[in-house]
Amino acid sequence: MKSRAATPVPGPPPFRWAYVFFAAFFAAGTLRIFLLLLPQAFIRSAMVGEDVVHGTPPWRIFQNRVLGPWLVHGVNVVTHLPLAQAYAAFALVTMFAAGMMVPLLTARLKDPSRPPLAAFLLFQVSFVLLLPCIWLYVWDLLALIVFTVFNFFVLRGAGRGAFAVLFAIAIFNHEIALAISGWMMLDPIVRYAWRAKGERRPFDRATFGLGLALTVAGAALIATLRRVLLVRLAEPPEAPDALAPHWGDFHFALARNLDSLAKSFTFSPEQGYQFVVPLFLFGVIVLAVVLGRSDPQRLGGLAIMTLLMVASFICFGLVLETRVLMPLVPFVAMNGWPVARGAPPA
Repeated sequence: MKSRAATPVPGPPPFRWAYVFFAAFFAAGTLRIFLLLLPQAFIRSAMVGEDVVHGTPPWRIFQNRVLGPWLVHGVNVVTHLPLAQAYAAFALVTMFAAGMMVPLLTARLKDPSRPPLAAFLLFQVSFVLLLPCIWLYVWDLLALIVFTVFNFFVLRGAGRGAFAVLFAIAIFNHEIALAISGWMMLDPIVRYAWRAKGERRPFDRATFGLGLALTVAGAALIATLRRVLLVRLAEPPEAPDALAPHWGDFHFALARNLDSLAKSFTFSPEQGYQFVVPLFLFGVIVLAVVLGRSDPQRLGGLAIMTLLMVASFICFGLVLETRVLMPLVPFVAMNGWPVARGAPPA
């Protein structure tokens, strides 16, 4: 009797040591570019993070972003490095970690339409595009890791508990973490609305309810951290802007962004070709729309939440300070290639 050959069991994707080299190379190279172009801005960014640790930030909206500043402060205390060097070391490790996570997590999706190398290159290109950003705060760098994991969870179909844990960590880094809990409310609605004809798909009340609870708790935590930890406001690093007023817990910048984006379309060298920023935002919008239409049930919630993030950045962030757009980079990296090739997501 002939024995049949055993069917090989698929194992985890092979670890590519080349990613280690190139992730380290790009992290050091892009940080070097920033330090050469804006060394004083980098030092000032490190000082603003330390101000958050001591409760003396220049803006009230910074005071809830405690995770990154306390990590850098810990590096400063343990290693006895000067603050700027401690921040540079932490930034280098964070950029390397984000660069490694994109291809490794993309490989774990085992989706032929999402090759890890393409995701890695899209991540690095988008990151370099947004890096000369005047300021570079630690919470903007940590957002790269947070939203790389978030996009992976969405594409992998992770359980609600994984999103809850990610949110619980990310909310201490930046209030943009509310996009995670917002997606948890939005995704059940989209899946229910786009169910196939005759399909008896129940509404996912558990995920929606957990997302709502996390959103309320997150908003309360943000307000509490700003109230309890704030000692006094330091001198703002820039002059007041009539088109971008600060109203305590809100920085309403819609008028400033519309004015800046309208004036960015010039080839004047002095303006630094700022039209690249609205082109990037336009590309993200197109990517989100096409991705959502390709698989509305599974990816519609992610697409809509990405569009809402773009709207929030335009309304409440200075988009020409391109650091605020960092959470969009993992979305472009992990979804750009299949959309560009017109390949259906697996």
